[in-house]
Amino acid sequence: MTTLAILSVAFGLQLPRSSTGHVREKLARIDFAGAAMLVISVFTLLLGLDRGGNVAWADRYTAAALAASAVFLLAFAAVELRWAREPFAPKRIIANRALLASYLCNLFSSAAAITLVFHISLYLQAVRGASASDVGLILLPTIFGGVTGSLATGLIMQSTGQYYVLTIAVFTLMLVGNTTVAVVTGAGSYSLLGLIIGSASNNIGYGSGITSTLVSLVANAGAEDQAVATAVSYLFRSLGSVIGLSVGTTLTQDFLRKSLRAHLSGGNVDEIVKRVRESLEYLEQLEPAVREKVIRAYEDGLQAAFWFTVALSAATVVVSFFIKEKQLGG
Repeated sequence: MTTLAILSVAFGLQLPRSSTGHVREKLARIDFAGAAMLVISVFTLLLGLDRGGNVAWADRYTAAALAASAVFLLAFAAVELRWAREPFAPKRIIANRALLASYLCNLFSSAAAITLVFHISLYLQAVRGASASDVGLILLPTIFGGVTGSLATGLIMQSTGQYYVLTIAVFTLMLVGNTTVAVVTGAGSYSLLGLIIGSASNNIGYGSGITSTLVSLVANAGAEDQAVATAVSYLFRSLGSVIGLSVGTTLTQDFLRKSLRAHLSGGNVDEIVKRVRESLEYLEQLEPAVREKVIRAYEDGLQAAFWFTVALSAATVVVSFFIKEKQLGG
C-alpha cells in the first residue's frame, strides 16, 4: 500500500515549478525550532504519563517530565508567535474562532476513536479470550463504518451545501457508540452484538466528523490559508491520537496495578503485575483462581479507558456546536 501511494504521488501529482532560490534560503524557512519544541513537549508528556501509570504519580521523575512538557509547550507557542518565519501553527490560524472549533473536534474525536479501538482489541483478548484473528473479524464492521461514514457525509454535503447540523449529528452518533461500548463491556452486561454496533457507530461518527470538519476548515480559511489550515488539522489529529491513547493506556495500567495489589497476596504480586502487563500470554501460565482475578482487574481497568473515550466524545459534541456554518458551493 505504501509503494502504491508513492507511485501515485510520483506519477499523478502535478506541482508548479518551485522557486530557484538557494537551498540555504529554503531551509531557513523551515520551522526547525518549533518542531523541536513540539516533539520534546509531546515526548516528555508521554514519558510522564507512562511513568505515572507504571511507577507513581508522586514520583519526582514523573513530576519533572510533566513539568518539562508544559515548559516546552510554552516554548513552542513562543516560537510560533514571535520568531518562526513560517510557523507550523500561525497565530492567524490558531486564533481564528471559525477554525478553532474544528481543530478541537479533530483533537478530541481522534483521541476517542483511536483509544476506543485499541482498548476494544485488548478487552477481547484479555477479558474474553479472543484470538488476534477473531478480534480482526469483530472489528471489520468498524473499519467499513469509518469508510462508509466518510463517503456518505461527503455526498450529503455535496447535495445540501451544509455541514453544521450534520457535524453535530455524526459526533453525537460517536458519543452514543462509545457509551454503548462502555456499558456492554461492564461486569455482567457483556454483549458482543452491542460491542460491534457501538464500535461501528464510533467509527461512522469519527469518519464522518473528520470529513465535515475538514470541509468546514477549507470553507472558513479562505483560499490563501487553506493549505496551512488543513496541515494544522492533521497536527491536532495526530496529537489527539497519541495523547488520547497514552492517557487511556495509563488509566488501564493504573487500575490494573492497584486492583492486582489489592486482590492478590504473596511475595510474587509485583512479578505477576509486571509479567501480565508485558504479555497477555502470561495469563495462560497462571493458576485458574489467580487468572480469574487478573482478568477481572483487566476488566476494571479497561472500563476506565472506555469511559474516558465517552468523556472525549462528549467534549467533541459540545465543541461541535461552535463550528461556523458557511454555505458551500456559493
